[in-house]
Amino acid sequence: MKRLLAFILLLPGLLPAQNYLMNGSPITTCSGTFYDSGGPLSNYGNNQNFNTTICSDGSGGTHVRLSFSGADLTAGDVLCFYDGPTAAAPLLSCASDYPAGQPFVVQATATNPSGCITVTFQSDGSGTGVGWTAAISCVASCQTVLADLVSTNPIIVPADTGWIDICPGERVFFNGAGIYPQNNFAYTQSDFTTTFEWNFGDGGIAYGPSTSHRFDVPGGYYVQLLLTDTLGCRNSNLISQRIRVAHRPNFDLAAVAQICAGDTLNLSATVDSTLTGTTLSVTPIPASFDVESSRSDSLPLPDGTGELYETSIFFTEFSPGQILVNANDLESICVTIEHSWMRDIEITLTCPSGQSIILHDHPGNIGNEVFLGEPNDNDNFNPVPGLGYDYCWTPNAPNPTWIEYANTTLGGSGTLPPGDYSTFDPISNLLGCPLNGEWTIGVSGPLACRQWLYIQLVLEISRRDLSKYRNFYPRVFELELEQSSLYLLCNF
Repeated sequence: MKRLLAFILLLPGLLPAQNYLMNGSPITTCSGTFYDSGGPLSNYGNNQNFNTTICSDGSGGTHVRLSFSGADLTAGDVLCFYDGPTAAAPLLSCASDYPAGQPFVVQATATNPSGCITVTFQSDGSGTGVGWTAAISCVASCQTVLADLVSTNPIIVPADTGWIDICPGERVFFNGAGIYPQNNFAYTQSDFTTTFEWNFGDGGIAYGPSTSHRFDVPGGYYVQLLLTDTLGCRNSNLISQRIRVAHRPNFDLAAVAQICAGDTLNLSATVDSTLTGTTLSVTPIPASFDVESSRSDSLPLPDGTGELYETSIFFTEFSPGQILVNANDLESICVTIEHSWMRDIEITLTCPSGQSIILHDHPGNIGNEVFLGEPNDNDNFNPVPGLGYDYCWTPNAPNPTWIEYANTTLGGSGTLPPGDYSTFDPISNLLGCPLNGEWTIGVSGPLACRQWLYIQLVLEISRRDLSKYRNFYPRVFELELEQSSLYLLCNF
């Protein structure tokens, strides 16, 4: 099933990143994927005791960042992280400090001049787990930033690991804060200078420490809070707050025989549709957390600067260490977009391990004008969004790439029709990507880009790759019949 928009991950022409195993050998890099000793396809072993130090190679920032898609360890096995070149450095955290199965980030801090992270792992002899997958990257010397969901209305039940349960059309209020345990070591951090960005999982975003959002469509959603301080350093934790929006139940009213004034009518109701002899039956409808995330943004691309615009989507729904093993499992990669000159932009997207593909290639200043959607042309000084069309990239698309279609079917100019198209780079370049974590799409305008670009994104991954796929089933716990009204209260 296709939703409004979907998209895949990519960046210009990069080869798959290198894999590194937990085996005690030092690692010096700013890219690639760090696995347990079993690699992407096998469990780690029994009775292991490894220390691995990971340092920057200088190609990125000075400090190492490890983005884990989760960790699957059996009882008694311990994975920990130290802020320095040896295990004698201060302890950053252990995998057991994070919610089981959820993504997390470990990052060398500004108090660590080496920028290295030392990873230690010990397993006992009583069984093994899937292990872990972590994307390696390098960042600037950052002080720690943590996101804190201070309160919500309605409240979370249970308070520490629970859900927010609402009906369609209800609004949820969120209050967040930043935690800065290393504040003023190298620079000043505070909520007044930090950017707060909320992603509600349904395409909506908002900014500021306090906000609210109305959820109109039944289903499950993960709310994330992204903090960015004055040096561009981001929070190393995900709040992953779950919202359950129930379907309204089905009501089935049985036929009532004709009655006259003064007659008595006996009414009865049930929440079990299999029972007979009742006047009204009420049937709750199950819902689910879809394996999909979306985001909407609009911006004017800077004229002719080649500046890269990026926006990210986070997945937390998959099992720890789960990777993309079949290109067809990226069912659709879609954008709703309007722009006046298709040939002057390039669209890319990158998965949590840094592997990338190009969706739409920038061919250079060759060919005539091709519209995406219905832009407002010649609105250079005061860009006004036009009408975006829905374009998808799919594994077995009926159409070639955007450029090939424009040069052949359109004869070099015109408007690219909505539909399914082929990616410029093969989707198979993303095999081995962790499913959990941050997926980033990039749009750049190498030429004089004189139009507003409106883009809405959704990334959808096949459910057959999701062992943690969750359904929820609202239950009716109170049913009351009155003279002219039926009152119904639901719970989960």
